[in-house]
Amino acid sequence: MLFRLLLAATLAIPLGAASPVGAYSPREGGHRIARDDNSVVNERDERGVIRISREVRLNERGDFENHGNWRAWDAEGQLIGQGRYAAGERTGGWCRWAGQDELSPTMAARLVGFEAPFLSQATFRDGRLQGAWSVFDAAGRTAIEISFRDGQRHGEAHFFDSAGLLKERSRYAAGLLSGPVEALDADGALTEVAQYVEGREVGVREEPTDDGAGRVRQELLGPVLREATPDDFWLLEVASYAARGKELRHGLRQVWSRSGQLRLTTHYEWGVATGPAQWWHENGQLAAAGAYFQGVADGSWRWWHRNGALAARGQYAEGRLATPLAAWDAAGHRSEAAQSLATLADRRESPR
Repeated sequence: MLFRLLLAATLAIPLGAASPVGAYSPREGGHRIARDDNSVVNERDERGVIRISREVRLNERGDFENHGNWRAWDAEGQLIGQGRYAAGERTGGWCRWAGQDELSPTMAARLVGFEAPFLSQATFRDGRLQGAWSVFDAAGRTAIEISFRDGQRHGEAHFFDSAGLLKERSRYAAGLLSGPVEALDADGALTEVAQYVEGREVGVREEPTDDGAGRVRQELLGPVLREATPDDFWLLEVASYAARGKELRHGLRQVWSRSGQLRLTTHYEWGVATGPAQWWHENGQLAAAGAYFQGVADGSWRWWHRNGALAARGQYAEGRLATPLAAWDAAGHRSEAAQSLATLADRRESPR
């Protein structure tokens, strides 16, 4: 109980004040709601014991809404949470105490080695998490600390072990993973295990070409990891995430022939060909070089014969030839048969 009193004091919330919503909301049959005066509602259980005390007011629509202090107690009269409301929304500092038997299996696994009861402490603005949400054990050890902005994870999320070591760290921007995810390795060092960009995991995939005659290496971004279930300060639940959408090509793409000869390099940004592109003949001679911008050929393009002689050159603007192609045969004589070479630049996607 002393631990609860001290932590309540750190929130600057009077003990005669309020507590969070959600644990014991008014229910039919189970509770009797008695309005002691015009501003305080005391909700009692079947024995007449107050379980929730909340300040209310009449809003402009003529409805009563929580406004002011809010507190809740368990069946034994132990304070389990408190905070304040403003115009029906949580505001300011809130705290909630939970026993071991109130934890979900997922949270119980995260809190192995910590001592119950647990304190969940957070700040709200306009009903949304703002700043740090922290979970402490009975010994005052920090188990979880996650930063929020306007109800979304924003900043770092920290998970500790019972010895005080940071065992997992990740970073978020507007609710999406952004940057490195780190975890303790076998040697007890915090090591990067993944990298994210706007909720997408950065990765590389290597696989055979469609005809099985070569090999492809593609840097990519995985599907977006979006919140499936939210962080819940009152229930001591951390958010879960699920993949949504498709992966995107992002970064370098390379294709090799069966013999191991590099045949193609291109670059992608967010699934669109962008930047330099090069093709090679099987004998290792450069076959073509140009660039893409937003998925279409742009700028100067050149082609070469297998013997290394220049085959053609031209200028592209927004995917269209801006100048006629100039072409030469393998012996260096001027040629008119250059249009077939231009089809390589006209492709919106590089071949596999």
